[in-house]
Amino acid sequence: MQDLRSNTLLFGGATFLFAGDFRQILPVVTKSTRADEINACLKRSVLWRYCKKLHLKENMRVHSADSEFSKILLDVGEGKCPEVNSTYDIELPIGLCQVVADTQTLIHSIYDDVHNLNIKEDS
Repeated sequence: MQDLRSNTLLFGGATFLFAGDFRQILPVVTKSTRADEINACLKRSVLWRYCKKLHLKENMRVHSADSEFSKILLDVGEGKCPEVNSTYDIELPIGLCQVVADTQTLIHSIYDDVHNLNIKEDS
């Protein structure tokens, strides 16, 4: 960015907004260990100290009518779900997930009106 913008400031003087829940978003590192993935995170970058951190005060996702789901969502984010065999896999409550037989059933369970979606054609 410095070369593109002819500016020696960090990111060429451009303002960047990095947003997300860092508890949920890990980078994909091919054939990596968990440590490799964590070390590839933005928060481990030498640039992280130059970022201004703003924290949301209210989690809007947990304002749903389903308080049990909201609690599970927060527990997952805070690492409070029990691990299975120390593999970093977590055990979710029975009934939270729906098991389906094939991809088509999965698609129709998520998008029950999939055939009527408004799809933009190539020009």
